[in-house]
Amino acid sequence: MNLPDSTRLWIYQSNRVLNNYEVDEIKSEAEEFISTWQSHGTDLVANFDLLHNTFLIFFVNQEYCNASGCSIDKSVNFIKKIEEKYGLDLFDRMNLAFEINGKIEFIKFPQLESKLAEGKLTADSTFYDNSITNYKEFKDRWKTTIKNSWIAERI
Repeated sequence: MNLPDSTRLWIYQSNRVLNNYEVDEIKSEAEEFISTWQSHGTDLVANFDLLHNTFLIFFVNQEYCNASGCSIDKSVNFIKKIEEKYGLDLFDRMNLAFEINGKIEFIKFPQLESKLAEGKLTADSTFYDNSITNYKEFKDRWKTTIKNSWIAERI
């Protein structure tokens, strides 16, 4: 994607890896939502991506129009409908995603220390940092390591 670094984004991580049918359906529904997404009657310059069959990401180029509270509420309502329709949890911030042996695996935050002690995770394990809020951060540190993330300070 060719977006300015200041582009705002929201990452919704699934609690499980989606199957290809779900990915196709959610992409279709997200495309429809994005095409009508507005802020105070003005179309948002927005896009989305669904990465690794796990992460639904909304992007808004705020150089044209800022996402307002009402427009953000609309996106949250859309995400809640996706959750309900597909039996997902897209709001659990305690559910963290790691890449282990080439696959996405989910570990709850309270389990991190034990997974590190067991050797399932190391300081160099790949972590998807969904706390980022703009495109520059997305490019620079969304996919990072535990030692280079906020996790290192909390365990």
